[in-house]
This record gives sequence, structure tokens and C-alpha cells, in this order.
Amino acid sequence: MYSQADEERCGMVLALVEEELRKDELARERSYRRGVELLERGKCSAAVKKLTEAIVRGERAADAHAGRADAYYRLRKYREALTDYEKALELNYEHPELLFFSMACAKEELGDLEGALGVYSAIIEDDPDEPAAYNNRGRLYFERGRLEDASADFEAAIALDPGYSTPYFNRGNLRAARGDVDGGADDIRRAAKLNPEKTFTDLLFHTERQLPWPRHLAAVFSSAWFWFASSCRPRRPVDDGTAAHT
Repeated sequence: MYSQADEERCGMVLALVEEELRKDELARERSYRRGVELLERGKCSAAVKKLTEAIVRGERAADAHAGRADAYYRLRKYREALTDYEKALELNYEHPELLFFSMACAKEELGDLEGALGVYSAIIEDDPDEPAAYNNRGRLYFERGRLEDASADFEAAIALDPGYSTPYFNRGNLRAARGDVDGGADDIRRAAKLNPEKTFTDLLFHTERQLPWPRHLAAVFSSAWFWFASSCRPRRPVDDGTAAHT
């Protein structure tokens, strides 16, 4: 039988173990939060390091994998990003719809356009009221020469959200490609009017994709309009200067 002294010693050991576990939990949380902070500041390589620490320690693994995936994406390490996005989904990440968009964009960067189309179609099947998925899928259809499918998707995106400027720009590009220069110019003016401040830079979760500026419409616009459309092209993710390129 245990004596009173034995019980006291056991209590002391348990208290020490609990304290060490608490310290380890705090350390893991610090690694995750520091990784997120570095990612928000654009320090992607440093963010990868801290989020990897959090993953190894097993704290907030789904969030850490999703964050590290975005850091890899910005570093143009698209295969690593895809692996982490898939792992985050496997670990029941809280916002899977955001990961699906990011996964589709990573597939595009790797040249897997059919894979990206499949992801956007899956998003639409799961949520038929998501305009960005129609817009993004329409852009891929356009680039593959499937103009009727592209037009239908841009129309769907606009119908779902008439204030969403990106599909107007993309529809304008499509109209211009079909020879309807005036209609294309009208759509691009509409996009600018809806959101004159928008620059379509790379977003954390990469939810919007836009066609290149249709340069054969340049003569229709003043230099100010041309600046707007040129600035709307999404920027490629940039290295923060601390990572080696692959």
C-alpha cells in the first residue's frame, strides 16, 4: 500500500509533468503564431521554418500546414504547397473552401490545367453559389479555347454577384477576342467603375484569377485606363530573399 509520503511524491511528479507539458504547449503555440506573423510580413522562408517547428511539435497541425502551404506558394514551391494543402485537408482544416482555391491555383502554376479545372468544378458542385469558382474556371476555359463554356461561367459569376468586378474584366477580354471590341471595352470600364482601387495583387488565399490585359484594346482607353488594367494582373508570388530557388 502507498504511504502518505508516496502519495505526496506522486503528486509532486505529476505537477512537474503537467508544468512541462504546459511549457511545451506554450512553445508550440509561440512557433505557430510567430510563423503566421512572419507570413503576414512576407518573410516566407522564415515562416516556413517556424511553422515547421509547430508541425513537428504537433500543435495546431492543420493550421500550421495551411500556413506553410501559403508560404511555399509565395516562394513558388508549388509542389510543396500542394502537399501541405492536402495534409491540412486531411487534418480537417476549418476552412477547406479556401484551401481548394489555393490548390487549384498551385495546380495551374504547375501546368496541371485539367487538375485545376477539376478542383474548380468540385467547388461549384459543392457550392453552386460561389462566383469566384465560376470566374476562375471560366478563365481556364478561355485559355483552352472553350469560349462558350468560358462565357457561360463569366455570366454565372456576374449573375451571382453583380458587384464582382473580376468576371466583367474577363468577359470583356473574351468579347474582345471574339471581335466585339466595343462590348469588351464596356465590360472593362464596368470592372474599373465597380472597384477603382482594386489591383488584384496576390491574396493570402489566392481566390481570384484574372486573364491578362487584352492589349489589342489599348487604343480604346486613355493611359489612365491602361494603367488600371495593367495593374490588375495578379502578381506572381515573390521570394523574400532568404530562400534558395529550386
